[in-house]
Amino acid sequence: LFYHSGASEGINTFLKGFGFYFFKKNVKAHLFYAKTDHSCVVRCAEDFQSLGHFIHPFDVDANGDFELDDLIKKIKEVGNGPILLNYTWVNNESGIVWPLDWAERIKDQTNCFIHVDAVQSIGKINNWWQLSNKIDAYTFSGHKFGALKGIGWSFVNEDFPFCPLIR
Repeated sequence: LFYHSGASEGINTFLKGFGFYFFKKNVKAHLFYAKTDHSCVVRCAEDFQSLGHFIHPFDVDANGDFELDDLIKKIKEVGNGPILLNYTWVNNESGIVWPLDWAERIKDQTNCFIHVDAVQSIGKINNWWQLSNKIDAYTFSGHKFGALKGIGWSFVNEDFPFCPLIR
């Protein structure tokens, strides 16, 4: 568990931190994210790519969903290099909910690292606190349920590779 100023800082920590971690090791990494993800994800992807890594934005359909088996196939086709998927549990613009068990299935079938943007889940998902320990990281923001802006936290597994933003 670590605290930060909110979702943007948490997301930046994981996405950029993953990129920096592998940049320092001279290893090319991959980032998958939906084209409908929060704007900070899209901007982080630009930074990720500027480090020489590969980005893989994927489309969603008219209902805001994606084809799970197609995404799993695309992740498997990448081949070499560590892979990070940013998985938006509840979309901040559309309200579309992607089941958390889809993220577990992706993890089981690809072994990629997964960060879940869980910011919108509190108050919108029953039992939102029952998180899968298969997932590598979750980011939350307190102002989404009545806290002051500038309060956030993330859960992260010890073996998730990233460099902290602040040293």
